[in-house]
Formats: sequence, structure tokens, C-alpha cells
Amino acid sequence: MAKYSTYEVKGEKESFESLISNISPTDTPFSAITSEKTIKNKTHQWQEDSIAAVVSDPKVEGWTAADTTKTPTVLRSNITQIFGKDGMVTDSNDAQDKYGRAEELNYQKTLDVMAVKRDIEYAYVGTGQTQVVGDASTAREMDGMQAQIDVGNVDSVAAVLTEERVQALAGIVYAEGGEINCLMANPVHANVIAGFSGKATATNPTNQIDNLSTKTNGWVETYVTQLGQVLSVKYNRFMKADEILLLDTAKIKRLNFRALRTVDLAKTGSSSHYMVEAECSLMNMNQKAHGLITGIT
Repeated sequence: MAKYSTYEVKGEKESFESLISNISPTDTPFSAITSEKTIKNKTHQWQEDSIAAVVSDPKVEGWTAADTTKTPTVLRSNITQIFGKDGMVTDSNDAQDKYGRAEELNYQKTLDVMAVKRDIEYAYVGTGQTQVVGDASTAREMDGMQAQIDVGNVDSVAAVLTEERVQALAGIVYAEGGEINCLMANPVHANVIAGFSGKATATNPTNQIDNLSTKTNGWVETYVTQLGQVLSVKYNRFMKADEILLLDTAKIKRLNFRALRTVDLAKTGSSSHYMVEAECSLMNMNQKAHGLITGIT
């Protein structure tokens, strides 16, 4: 008797996974460790100042005060940058049953929100961008973090990354009065940073995870400089690959002019049109509070 098998049957029900796998990174380490401030103008300004350098200046008894020349504060500013994505989904597409999402429109909106957040992070630390004022035909661009660090706090030697370079730069920032608490780097530098002094080994239990001899630390979570500066090590996929940032996160503010939002646009036919938009900037309250190593080979 002939066998009736799956090769002949009609109307088979599909076997289809109901989840969509997406491993694109969505973490934004720089945004996560810095605070936010709301502003009311596309241009935001602030001031820096410093105390006169120490001198040996003994005064004679009965000395007469002179009219000492004073130095004005330094005015800084940054401009907001507009970030956005948009999309259009047909009503038929949205109505059709699909695996992995209930509605195509909402699914696409969610993806674009995450994309804008990544773009903002990239502008902060991944491009090294400098301010563009813009006009009616040119988009405004903010100063990124790198553009807001004093040139005296920048190690721009084209050379490999070493612990000595980090220590030397940390010393420069310390001398200026900076209180760095974070070392941020692209993950390509993880192996080098893991080799810094204090790395856990099987024979060095004092630096093992929870002092358990069976768990050794293959990466550095916290790094302490020779001056006692305790730096949280943060790896950032969106950061420039040839740079290291030493940050005082308390001196950094993400400036929010128009909060990230999703806007449903006017319907002109059998489709739904939307845009995701944010307008923001970045303020480094003191350019000598941080350090930058660039040109890493």
C-alpha cells in the first residue's frame, strides 16, 4: 500500500521562530556615566576660571597693595546638533500577520529610537568632531568630547598604548586639579589594558574576583594610578579606535534641548509616516579636567 508522507501533503503549517534575533549593540557607556541638563537655546555657554599659579611672594611689614591686573574668565560654548531617523510603513504591511512582532510600524520605530541613541553616542566620543555653526543648508554639529579637552592634556604621540602613557597623562591631569574617575577606550585596547600592573593571575589572589582562587580576572574593571586616582574602566564600541579618554564624569553634562521623541507625521495615503528626532549637545565644564591619548598605533 502506498505511503502518504510529508512530501505529498498539502496545507502544512509552518515551523517558524517567533523571536527576531538582533545582537546589534545598544549600550551607550558615555551617556550612561554622564548626567543630563536641559537647556533652552541652541547655543549654550559657560565659564571656566583658575587660580593664579603659586609663587614665593613674601611681603615686608607695612607693605602697600598694588593694582594687580586680573584675568577674566574663559567663555566656552557649544551648539546643539539634530539627530533623526524616519520611516514609512504601508497600512497593508502593518495589518499583515508576521512572526516576531505584532505591528511592523511600532517595530520599526523601536529600531530607529535605538539607532538615534547610538548616533548620539558616536557624536560624543566616536568622531572627534568639531563645532559647525551651520546655516539654512548646512547641518549644525556640536563639539565632541575630544574637541573640549585642553591641548596640554593631550598625548598625541603616534605610538602603541602603554601603561606608562596612561600614568603620565593621569599625572598631568592631577597637576591641573582634575579628578579623573573613568578610563574609556575602544574594546580593541582591552588586551593591553588587561596587561597593566595589578592584573589578576593564578598566583596573585589579591586581585582575583572575590578572592576566589578559581576565578581570575582576565579584564580590568578598575584601575588605580600611581597617584591614587581610581578609574572605572569602560569599553565603548563607538569610541575612536586610536584614542583613550581619561574622564572626570562630574564635569561633563549632556545638554538636552529637545528630548528624544517619536512623531507620527500627517497621513497622506495608505501608509503611516513617522520620524524619530532629538536635539542635544555636550558641555565639558573644564577643559583641563580630563585627558586624551590619541594617535595610538
